[in-house]
Amino acid sequence: MKQERVSTSAEIEAIKAKLLPQSLLVELPAPEIMGLGLLAREIANSNIFEIDDKYNIHTLHQDVRVTLHVHESVRRRVKGGNRHLACSVDFWANDICIMSRGDTPATDDCFAFVLMAKAGWPKSIVPPTLYWPMKKVAAVSAAEKKKRLEHARKKARLRSTEKEEWEWILSHYTRGYIPDYY
Repeated sequence: MKQERVSTSAEIEAIKAKLLPQSLLVELPAPEIMGLGLLAREIANSNIFEIDDKYNIHTLHQDVRVTLHVHESVRRRVKGGNRHLACSVDFWANDICIMSRGDTPATDDCFAFVLMAKAGWPKSIVPPTLYWPMKKVAAVSAAEKKKRLEHARKKARLRSTEKEEWEWILSHYTRGYIPDYY
């Protein structure tokens, strides 16, 4: 069984500071702060997430980067009551709409997003508005990777054939001498 890393309170506090700006942290109600603590602890105890300097959490699904825009999600909820999580999938042009139900804090919804990622994005719990873009982009990425591999193999075969032809030509005209650079 894979053992998770246990984070220190200093690491958790540092992650909290990376997830939301101080100006928003001081305005958060208690339930949002508790959810932020859970979110920070989960990220600290995992190695599949990165946080950028714009308060976004990044993770991968089949070589496709999935991003949760934490600052935007929490700010919209605290300031205006907007229940949508702000997230994106690389190379997907359309907005991804994930609307949460109930009165849960935005940080709890962000925590649920992180748990979905840790679970491997199972179709049964991932909202279809996120699941299908991830799958479609992953399929395109896999097809492009396959195409690149086929091209590399074809190129290697052509080089091999070219080398054999040059070996024959050189051996025929040089009476057995074949330079090493061919």
